[in-house]
Amino acid sequence: MKIQYDFKKEWPQLKKQLARISDDARVMMKKGEKELVKFSRESKRHLDVTALQLKKEHLYHLIGKEYLKAGCPGEPSAPLKSLVAEFQNIEKDITALSRRQKTSGSTRTARKTRKSKPAPTAQG
Repeated sequence: MKIQYDFKKEWPQLKKQLARISDDARVMMKKGEKELVKFSRESKRHLDVTALQLKKEHLYHLIGKEYLKAGCPGEPSAPLKSLVAEFQNIEKDITALSRRQKTSGSTRTARKTRKSKPAPTAQG
């Protein structure tokens, strides 16, 4: 004998459950999408800072070469001045990007640092 099950009775309840599961899945997908966008932006900022730091290291090298070419303690030459100005601009860009990274709405709270107690002094 075959057991027959009447799905018509259960269908309205199943339909409601499926709709609720679908809505829950949609909400989870939106949350995941937001997290992915946030991660992508943070990664891009990190790569930008790294690229600027590499450029800064290269400028250290070029400034050193130009400094030696100019005769060490002598007057700074025009190329040396331009390299130093470019170096300062890169420094400003790095600090600006670093600030943006720190204030980009991180959900973690900063840990408080403990203040060390002063060492007891020998009185007497």
